[in-house]
Amino acid sequence: MPWRVSAPSRWSLAALACLAAAGLSWLAPSGMAQAPQPSPNGGKQAPIPVEISGASRIEYDDATQAWLFRGQRVIVTRDTMRLEAPEVRYNGQARRFEMPQRGTFSMLTLEVTADQITANLAERHATAVGQVTGRFRLFAPPAHAAEDAAPPWTTFQADQMEADDRSDLRQIVATGNVIVVRADQQLRGDHVVYNRAAQQAAVDGHADVVFGADRLRADHIAADLPRREVEADGHVLLDGEEMHGSADKATYVGEGRTAVLSGHVVVTRGRDTLTADRVTVHVNEHTAIAEGHPQVAGYPPQENQP
Repeated sequence: MPWRVSAPSRWSLAALACLAAAGLSWLAPSGMAQAPQPSPNGGKQAPIPVEISGASRIEYDDATQAWLFRGQRVIVTRDTMRLEAPEVRYNGQARRFEMPQRGTFSMLTLEVTADQITANLAERHATAVGQVTGRFRLFAPPAHAAEDAAPPWTTFQADQMEADDRSDLRQIVATGNVIVVRADQQLRGDHVVYNRAAQQAAVDGHADVVFGADRLRADHIAADLPRREVEADGHVLLDGEEMHGSADKATYVGEGRTAVLSGHVVVTRGRDTLTADRVTVHVNEHTAIAEGHPQVAGYPPQENQP
């Protein structure tokens, strides 16, 4: 039978479980309020507590092991992770928190805001749906260090997103009108898998990558952002200031701003057109080297009309 209570300013899940007369057995598997585990030296490891503050109303249903926290600003914290929303639910059977209204999930290296968020804090995993916005970075500044000691934030937006912050994975999977911005770099596409540790991205569907003044569009793009290197496949379009190209495939290297186009290549500069099986474009030098059945259609400059 469900019970309800007016909430004080702060609760731990362990205290709430005691109040529910349910003990800690249903919380223990989640790793949120479990008993300390033995350490290799025979000692005890302190549990990582989950604390809830800002709830003006709490409801608990023992049959479903479900908690409901409501308030103007409900905040759930576990270690460096934080949930914030006007309504937070905890599903004891599934071991996850759910925010059915717009809220925010954050940690030192990741921040996500969306219409709906589901998070498993023990597994450092979250899914977000509806007008998803946020930011992430490679690592947080050291303790007591200035914010500028950490890498700059990379911002993103999407229709849906799944974030995993486990040390062996640390990736973001975003779908639907995805935009990722990092300094002068930008990724767009229908589906983006971003490895936060390696800072590499795979973009599918209307894939679009920008490095400064250079831009590549294709069906699929694999990008290494620190190295500014790209592999593009399918309906490739290159825009590089004065030179533009199309091809079946392309590679781009930011050092020297060099693009290699292959397969049905067409490169234009002004009114001039170059076709070949393979063309190497040096964007900085405004030059192109063609191989394999090259053909050029060139036109003299148009004279200025009086």
